[in-house]
Amino acid sequence: MLISFDVVSLFTKVPVDESIELVAELFEESTTNLFKACLKGSYFLWNGDYYEQKEEFEETVLSTAPLKPTIWYRYVDDTFVLWRHGRKNLDIFLDHLNKQQPDIQFTMEVEQNHQLAFLDVLVSRLGNRLDHKVYRKATHTDRYIHKLSNHHPSQKHGIIKTLS
Repeated sequence: MLISFDVVSLFTKVPVDESIELVAELFEESTTNLFKACLKGSYFLWNGDYYEQKEEFEETVLSTAPLKPTIWYRYVDDTFVLWRHGRKNLDIFLDHLNKQQPDIQFTMEVEQNHQLAFLDVLVSRLGNRLDHKVYRKATHTDRYIHKLSNHHPSQKHGIIKTLS
């Protein structure tokens, strides 16, 4: 089964106290480990603040799950999963996900007609193989910003590049 999990309101649900404890643990480690954390970390800028994306949550979830997904790919708060253990066990896995951290809750979308939209990709299950193509929502109008709009030229160029 193709599955998509999405964190509900991720950035407003980050557990601050637990995050502070994790940072404090880093500073108790040796300088070498601190450098490793800085150099191997995944950082991003959001709303004027820098954040490090940690994978500790999902490592814990996956290592403690009684049944594990075959594939688990995450992009920020959206996760693409290949599940081979049936629908009943999928509901148990979702419950396991949602019990890990009360402030971090997931919604789930299950494939329909062997297809699942994930981000801007429509993934199709064809027997034992996966196929994909660009996905557009039913409400997509194929309308983009007008050439005379007041958008920065780099934004206009970016749209043209993505369409070619």
